[in-house]
Amino acid sequence: MKKIFTLLGAIICTSSFLLAQINDESPYPVDFVIEAPSAIAGVYDYTTMSADASGTPGIWGPTLAKDVRGEVVWAYDATDSLCCAPVVGDLTGKLALIRRGACNFSTKVWNAELAGAVGVIIVNHYDNPDDDSQTLFGMLWGAMMEPVTIPAIFASRLTSEILASQLDAGVTVMGAFELRNLTNNVAPFAYQTPLDQALAITPMVNYFNEDSSATVNPVVTATLIEPDGTVTELTGTAEVPPLADSTITFTGFTPTQMGSHMVMFTSNLNTDTLRSPFEMTDYTYSVDLGNPTTSISIGNERFVDAGNEFHVGSAYYTGPNGATATHATFAIGNPDTLFTNNPNADLFSLVVYDMDPDGDGILGADYPDFEIVGFGGYTMDGSETEHGLITVPFFDPITMKPDGGYAVMVQYLGETAGIGKAPFFSISGATNYPLPSTLIYEPTNFFTGGWASNSNHVVRLHLAGFTSTENQALELAKVKVFPNPTSDVVSLELDLEENSKVVRVVITDLSGKRIAEQKFENVQKQTLQFNVSNFNSGAYLMNTITDEGFSVNKFIVTK
Repeated sequence: MKKIFTLLGAIICTSSFLLAQINDESPYPVDFVIEAPSAIAGVYDYTTMSADASGTPGIWGPTLAKDVRGEVVWAYDATDSLCCAPVVGDLTGKLALIRRGACNFSTKVWNAELAGAVGVIIVNHYDNPDDDSQTLFGMLWGAMMEPVTIPAIFASRLTSEILASQLDAGVTVMGAFELRNLTNNVAPFAYQTPLDQALAITPMVNYFNEDSSATVNPVVTATLIEPDGTVTELTGTAEVPPLADSTITFTGFTPTQMGSHMVMFTSNLNTDTLRSPFEMTDYTYSVDLGNPTTSISIGNERFVDAGNEFHVGSAYYTGPNGATATHATFAIGNPDTLFTNNPNADLFSLVVYDMDPDGDGILGADYPDFEIVGFGGYTMDGSETEHGLITVPFFDPITMKPDGGYAVMVQYLGETAGIGKAPFFSISGATNYPLPSTLIYEPTNFFTGGWASNSNHVVRLHLAGFTSTENQALELAKVKVFPNPTSDVVSLELDLEENSKVVRVVITDLSGKRIAEQKFENVQKQTLQFNVSNFNSGAYLMNTITDEGFSVNKFIVTK
């Protein structure tokens, strides 16, 4: 994971890029790309073949100066996927997935090469408590280093889990080690953005000169294709020294059409084509690419060590007219693991923060720098499905100021549940965005640049006009809160047209702090009572969410 500090204002951003390569001494930038399925497609971080730490001469493996691609498959020896013994089966044309451990890296790669593999992906394990889900390190050589002629990389445990989730489900995964002259393409600020919040997009891309002796002057084109087929070409040039790279930035473009857009990056000196798709919508922001099929987490051990607390979210940016937010959507990959049937434990809080509360154009770098502007809440009822979308209305519509940056956070506290299980939040796609996008919080760490592999959480924000079964406000005649003021008991009288399978009632103070919550089943015409005798004197909000709509009612407690 990486922390990013970004100047917002007129959307000014600076980018620095790290070019990975195979092996460690190679000058040629190589991306580790998952090409399919689309839910996990993207560029992933890796390390590669390194010289011996003792200083023994010799890097191992090839200097990769061409593309290598193939189907990603688990490789096995006679007992498991460590591949310390000869591989069982034919790996011809495949990228072999192998677990770290039990023998040196070069032995594993050699065994895969003998079975026909064109490349190897070695993934980290859980055995070392000092490693986290993002740990990467160079692969030192050992026995059998000299015969190895195929490329190999080392991937994190997180990447392993993403790949394994697809392979275990029988999905074909296609990958590549892809030599790049064009690298690190950047275009939209989010995959989906409401059209009335459109911001000027300033495409950026790096050009790498693979020539070891001559300076090159590429002409790079960013081609924007709009939904109606309109094509706009933006061009830029650079003087790139031998075995060096330069960033090329293009004049900004502001979308004006609803629907799917594409920015394609090409140059006159090679055949590379990089693509940055994005959508302009009616009411929805998202950084994910849709249809989540996998999820990621910090893991149970780290979750417990962090006090059973884990938050994830997404950052979004408003246009010059500001906006009003009404809903958020999220998804989790392990609802069955988390569900306890205790409404006080099965709770997810949705909190919206202003990331630039003083309006100086500088986004805060940590939670204390943000200002809470709105809330929502969701209590699991056991009907949740793996990666199913959960849409939640905010207790009150949230006013978002013009030219602002906002964080939408899904917060889970597992202390009440007491099961020591971390939530696995759903993801879709891996995208390089120019501004903070995927947000991750543990009590000791806050990251505004997402996971190291740019995996995007499914945490969406919806603006006024978005339709949902929970979007409608209940008619005044259908809900009554009394007595008001009260000192000991407050009653909620509901007069619904039809039976509501679930009614959730959340009581907060005026700052949005959650004071109490209860869930009721099969409610239509009923009076519900709440004991508030231990509440401090003051004003409170009763947020009622039913199948017909929601209501927010203020009541006063006096002593």
